[in-house]
Amino acid sequence: MASLVLGYQSYWVSSTLPVRHIEREMKKDGGGAPEWDKGIGIRLSMYVMTIIRNKVNAVTLFDEQAVLNHTRKVDRYLAVSLQITTIILFLLGFLGYFIFGNTPH
Repeated sequence: MASLVLGYQSYWVSSTLPVRHIEREMKKDGGGAPEWDKGIGIRLSMYVMTIIRNKVNAVTLFDEQAVLNHTRKVDRYLAVSLQITTIILFLLGFLGYFIFGNTPH
């Protein structure tokens, strides 16, 4: 249970701080959040993957170069922690299913 709470806190901090900073800086340059992502939050995982890869793809759904230009050092650490936390939570869910959820009633 503690790992889920810690994972959620890590997810919240890692997701809100970099996204707010990057989009605020992009707005100053005349850009902003992608228009196609209205409250869904898909851009978060795309930002994280761009920050971790540290390069721009040939075809993009958003301005990856602007994301890389406005990424701070702390954003890189938060992106990596978010990715690690997500993997750990998926593994815990996967193991929990087979240990606790797959028993006959």
